[in-house]
Amino acid sequence: MNGLIAVLLLGVISMGEPEWDVVYLHSGEVICGIAEADTGRGVISVRRYDGSVSVIEHFKVERVEREVVPEHLRAGFHPQIMQIKQMGYKDPGTAIALSILIPGGGYFYVGGPKNLRSGIVRVFISIYAIFKIIEFKDDPQAQYIWGVVGGFSYVSGIVGSPWAAERHNERYRK
Repeated sequence: MNGLIAVLLLGVISMGEPEWDVVYLHSGEVICGIAEADTGRGVISVRRYDGSVSVIEHFKVERVEREVVPEHLRAGFHPQIMQIKQMGYKDPGTAIALSILIPGGGYFYVGGPKNLRSGIVRVFISIYAIFKIIEFKDDPQAQYIWGVVGGFSYVSGIVGSPWAAERHNERYRK
């Protein structure tokens, strides 16, 4: 009987705060769960709360830490915790996709006064260039010039929007 009490007491003492693996990616994303490294394939697998598994290549991982589960997530804690993202994180890939669909769309997605101005300028230049191309329907040289102006605005928006997202994410991390 004394042995059983000692084992139970040792078990209670050794029970600390619930912990999980936290995988920080270079993109700013944070994935929580149980991390397992597969060095043969060069990946890290993270088993999440819902049972799904995220497979991440080693070069995308900034660091992996063991952390205590935050208080507000402890109710119904399961060792395989769901994926979370940092609040305020803006994905550069999404910014590119939106800029391809809508001139300046990536800047609108990132937000902030500087980015909103850039987005508005790109929309204005693209629309103005289209109207000028239509206006100069009998002058191919003028159409070409306005096509270059509008095209440059469009392409620079696609190229610049992921940089705007990265600048936003850097400001958020500080």
